[in-house]
Amino acid sequence: MSLRRPKRERGRLIVIVGPDGTGKTTLTDSLADWARLVRPVRRFHHRFGQLPIRAGAKVATSEPHARPAYPRWLTRIKIAYLFGDYLIGYLRRRRFMARGGWVLLERGWWDMVVDPTRYRLDRRVRLAAWLGRLLPEPDAMVILDASPGVIAGRKSELPIDELRRQVECWRGLAAEGRRSVLIDANQPAAAVFRSVTARLEAIFDPVRATSGTGRRWAEVPILSRGTWLIPVSPRRSARSALMLFHPVTVTGRIGQRCLRATIAMGGLSILPRRDVPSVREDVMERIPPGGSLSIRAGTRPGRSIAMIMDAQGVPIAVAKMGDDPESRAALVREAQTIERVTVLLRAPLTAPRIIAAADGLIVFDPIPWRPRRRPWELPLDLAIGIGGLQDGALQKPMKSGLGHGDFAPWNVMRTDDGWVVIDWEDSVDAAPPFDDVVHYVVQGHALLGRPSVRELLDALRGHGKLGHTLAAYADVIDRPRTELPTAFLDYLVRSSGAIKGDRPDRIRGLAARKHLLDLIEMRR
Repeated sequence: MSLRRPKRERGRLIVIVGPDGTGKTTLTDSLADWARLVRPVRRFHHRFGQLPIRAGAKVATSEPHARPAYPRWLTRIKIAYLFGDYLIGYLRRRRFMARGGWVLLERGWWDMVVDPTRYRLDRRVRLAAWLGRLLPEPDAMVILDASPGVIAGRKSELPIDELRRQVECWRGLAAEGRRSVLIDANQPAAAVFRSVTARLEAIFDPVRATSGTGRRWAEVPILSRGTWLIPVSPRRSARSALMLFHPVTVTGRIGQRCLRATIAMGGLSILPRRDVPSVREDVMERIPPGGSLSIRAGTRPGRSIAMIMDAQGVPIAVAKMGDDPESRAALVREAQTIERVTVLLRAPLTAPRIIAAADGLIVFDPIPWRPRRRPWELPLDLAIGIGGLQDGALQKPMKSGLGHGDFAPWNVMRTDDGWVVIDWEDSVDAAPPFDDVVHYVVQGHALLGRPSVRELLDALRGHGKLGHTLAAYADVIDRPRTELPTAFLDYLVRSSGAIKGDRPDRIRGLAARKHLLDLIEMRR
């Protein structure tokens, strides 16, 4: 890509961060030389230096954690002093950036939050993190990420445990989406530089922006957690982005219809705007010329999901991403499970087709799902299909088999050809025979309000439409229908003990299970 600077391109503040040994200075040197070809550049280390700096603070040290921390009162004074320096320095360079200049800041404010000992700050003082959220955000924060072992091999100034802690802290900041660009610094310096420049060009180059990827995203709040970024234009891409949301509640379906109407009327333009969202490089590379993407926070911390669309707004891929070790491990489990169940699931059930997988990433084919009017219902073909999964992986004589682990209305998508079962990260190798279908109806009862208590209790006696469906499931897995009441009771006891009451949906689920247990005990 050409480095020719378009007219009226504003400047940028780019912060380069990461643990010692990831190559911050080398990268900053290369970025400065690269950017100077077409624009003025000013670079700084840690702070802008608008307020006086002690002579000793300018001297590099090979033992950054050797000096003792200041007392808390002095720590607060130093943080406030540096806050003033940063704010004044930023304001003084706004005119420079308005003329197209780039400001490169190595370490910056958040290095002080992640590694307070380097700056002799008392770790018990949280003022730096609080003040940092009041400062103007950089246009991009390049976070160099590498394994602690690699970092220690390059620069052995800090213990390996401290390096692990800092790596996790930086990854946590990247997960917050503070305009961060997470770069794999395990690779050679030249490869790191290429990765960074490609990401910055994709974010800042207005030629690419106007060709389709867009520089304007509407920030739609999500009730559960985080935000959802939808491209403002073209509208066909915004409409396709709605496929990232699979509502099963009445509130969710109404919200999606309202959002669809808002898009049709061009109402996204009145919502808060964002620049190109922070997305990992291997996802950005999948955006075709003129294409776009939408990204939303996942239902669990550290997760996000992106929809990639072509120039016509047609979805071409869905990427599930995990930023922390737990999320990355879950995605590995999901990919491995999908590979297993692909040959076990029987029509009309299928699993999502994986296009590619990497550390912290799975890329799927998009699923053209259809809305369901009664998502709490367990259709006969769906129950028989999931029963076929367990029967195909049945362990005998234990009579347990592969289970989905979270087989629920929101993890089942209706398509023209049948059903696609998603989110396999909680799969269980030795699940009790009735667990999947019982979990489905109990979760529907707890969080969607249907089936009712009466329908559930009648079904345990084989009555009603649900009773017929559960009986057919028992036949598929070759278990006596009379085992269902006992399996239902066992599930309620086990799942009640495993649920953590730390979210509203979990609190409701726990209360519904305890209520069912009480009713069953009363009828004995």
